[in-house]
Amino acid sequence: MHISANQITAGLAQARQHHTTQTLGDRSAYVGASDVGQCPRKAVLAKTTPKPPDLATLIRFERGHVVEEILAGALEAYKPDRQVELEAFIPYCGECRFWSQQPVKGPVYCPDCGEPLRMLPLKAHCDFVFDDDLVLECKSSQTTQIQEAWKMQLHTQLFLYEHCRQRSPQGCILVMDLARGALQVTDPCVWTWGRSRA
Repeated sequence: MHISANQITAGLAQARQHHTTQTLGDRSAYVGASDVGQCPRKAVLAKTTPKPPDLATLIRFERGHVVEEILAGALEAYKPDRQVELEAFIPYCGECRFWSQQPVKGPVYCPDCGEPLRMLPLKAHCDFVFDDDLVLECKSSQTTQIQEAWKMQLHTQLFLYEHCRQRSPQGCILVMDLARGALQVTDPCVWTWGRSRA
């Protein structure tokens, strides 16, 4: 049997699609925490006109899964929950771009223009959640430098955690360089009264 790069790419793409559907659902139907830190145009295009990822991107995704499995073994004694789903609906106005900082229930009207607010589905999948309300987001990268987009993703997770569980969480980002065997963990970021405090 001849194995080609195209076959590997197609197989990885199919496996990733299956894994995403099983763990994250239909990502085109909600705004994910990882979408928040991206360029808005890129995030929208990824949902409305998705393009198949190339081999390098697929391998990068797989590196992320490897990091998660390494950490799952290292943190087994603490019995964290994995891939914890958190969801809320954020009211926003399509006319004047107002949005509420707090999720609400029932029909609400924009305080700026009076138009009915729409409900934007916002969802996060936290890599690890511990009993003391610590959320750990893990990343694989060729550098252990923490990116601003990752911080925004974590802050979104903490916002949803507080809304869904009515408890004030704290969060950390762990980034691992698999090639060098290096890692960095940020200091805890505490979420209090709807605001993130480093």
